[in-house]
Amino acid sequence: MRLTAQEEYGLRCLLQVARGQKGSVTTPEIAEQEGLSHAHVHKLMRLLRRGGLVKSVRGRKGGYQLARPAEQIDVGAVLAALGDSFYPATNGSNPLIISKATAAVVVAPYTVTYDRASHTASLTSITGVCGETGATVGTVNLTNTTHTLASTYNTDSYTFTGTANYNNISATMITDTINPKNLTISGAVANNKTYDGSASATAE
Repeated sequence: MRLTAQEEYGLRCLLQVARGQKGSVTTPEIAEQEGLSHAHVHKLMRLLRRGGLVKSVRGRKGGYQLARPAEQIDVGAVLAALGDSFYPATNGSNPLIISKATAAVVVAPYTVTYDRASHTASLTSITGVCGETGATVGTVNLTNTTHTLASTYNTDSYTFTGTANYNNISATMITDTINPKNLTISGAVANNKTYDGSASATAE
């Protein structure tokens, strides 16, 4: 059985409510624990409330609580509440597989002129399937894109390590370029001179 992103995150939000049975759990608390936006959690909790699975509690200590004992809630009812009537509410147990999602990772290669400095490709963005970003989704290793000397590096690559809900991404190839720096020689006689990184040199 494969779940949609909405079903997966809805189940996870419900589990957060179940873990807080001694009190109510708020939308911001769930959002922080699951790395989701407040708006997304609010949408999921509204669906679960309409399905009779959670109830809202008003007041200073308000939030969400289970609408019935946890042992009376089955996966079929939860999935039905989250928008898929294909899963009828039934008793018993069945294997449930929640597959990891694949994040969108954007890395910017570089094209620069040699300046004796070390250069590394830059991370533009990491975005999850529910709009979460950055370290809540995973981390990128750019070590294999660092160079100093002038050349075209067409075998550079980066890798992505996902958090618990995201797949790792193996080496993804990019091309980084450090162009040679032009050297202008001026003077009556051009003797040999050691290049020092300057754009021009005077013959001695």
